[in-house]
Amino acid sequence: MKTGLGKDIFLWNVPRVSGGIPSAIAEKLVEGGFESVILKVADAGNKHVTNMGSIIRPRWVECVLPETVRIIKATAQQLGKPLKVYGYGFLYGALPTAEAHRAVSQTISLGLDGYVFDGESRFEEKPNAVGNARLIGSIFRQGCPTTPAIFCGFAMFRSWTGGTWHPEALHRAFMEWCDAGMPMSYWTGETPSRALAILNESVRQWRLITDKPILPAGRAYNGDLGIARAEAMIAFDERAHELGLQGESWWSLEHAIKLDPSIWAALRSMPNFLTTPPISPETPPPALTLEEQVTDHEQRLDALEAQI
Repeated sequence: MKTGLGKDIFLWNVPRVSGGIPSAIAEKLVEGGFESVILKVADAGNKHVTNMGSIIRPRWVECVLPETVRIIKATAQQLGKPLKVYGYGFLYGALPTAEAHRAVSQTISLGLDGYVFDGESRFEEKPNAVGNARLIGSIFRQGCPTTPAIFCGFAMFRSWTGGTWHPEALHRAFMEWCDAGMPMSYWTGETPSRALAILNESVRQWRLITDKPILPAGRAYNGDLGIARAEAMIAFDERAHELGLQGESWWSLEHAIKLDPSIWAALRSMPNFLTTPPISPETPPPALTLEEQVTDHEQRLDALEAQI
């Protein structure tokens, strides 16, 4: 199934970008050449809200309304660059039924083109995480049987040396009913070689558990032992096209526009996926050599020690 995601970017807190004006957000997305955007619309079983007030007078606002989605899409259409608008929810797993129903209600009420399920450590640490993943899928498919669904998970469920980092069974459970997988391939360091290493290994590992589309998310933010550099981002994008992937995403618009102008310029320069034919069929990238694995491990240790 083609998700229609293409060249994509996450938007975490809508009110904090372009003054929260949907038409201005759409113009920024069109300027960046994006084919879709993923807005955060849910947190656990709740709608997503953010604090837009001062410390003295806090004011919490709902981040995405039906008119938000409608205006973004209408503005992009008027500019001759149609955009798909997806939503995403962060999963905790404490109340999976509520999380699933919230995903359904937000998808329908907001008129979303698809939904991304973000399941990370807080979800996987629950005793029945695999069962919860299947439960969420069952409820979501009852309410939204044809809506494209994407599972956003960790870049690698096995370490560079083969040890278990994250439960493979959980990834498989989500991919039983999701239409595509999105590994969060945020490289440590800042070099193109680091970006390529994590992308190649992400695709290789995810290809072991699914033959569905893989849509990696790259780094457009600083943090978590990594820095966004234009050269690394462009290398990541070029490799995604070489692999024949249907799309890629970036985290996130809210961060990218605050970084050095070269970051936004790099995003703008990247070609589309939906209108640009892949360079070659999608094939798993080769596994890292033992020497490459050792080098990466040493670099990770150096980075961690530098933080102490």
